[in-house]
Amino acid sequence: MTFRDTVVAYARAQVGKGYRYGAVGPDTFDCSGLTMQAWRQVSLMLPHNAEKQSLFKLADYEVVSAIGGARKLLEPGDIVFYYLPIGHCAIYTGIEKDGLRHVVQAGTPALGVQDIPMFAYATPVAYAYIWHNRK
Repeated sequence: MTFRDTVVAYARAQVGKGYRYGAVGPDTFDCSGLTMQAWRQVSLMLPHNAEKQSLFKLADYEVVSAIGGARKLLEPGDIVFYYLPIGHCAIYTGIEKDGLRHVVQAGTPALGVQDIPMFAYATPVAYAYIWHNRK
């Protein structure tokens, strides 16, 4: 299993759980709490804030955030950001059986954690392309 598989598997395992602002699991999450915990599974410690995640840097990983970046560069596990200023984030899971790019996100108390098409919640404005540099 690759580090990306681990991140996506963790995120997908949270689908159906609840949303609560400021929550980082295990039973409820907010958006950045979900992305933070998913990446923690492979020892990448992200901050608990969507905007700060969009600016994050760490030696073992290369996080390249791009406002209006190219969706074609996304790989499963990368982070998708919504709104300007950045106010929401989700884990990109790939192109699914429906032919659409999907994310796992913790959206609102009414929605909880969902696996949805990337554009179903809002229009993405930035992406964090994450490469694992560890040898």
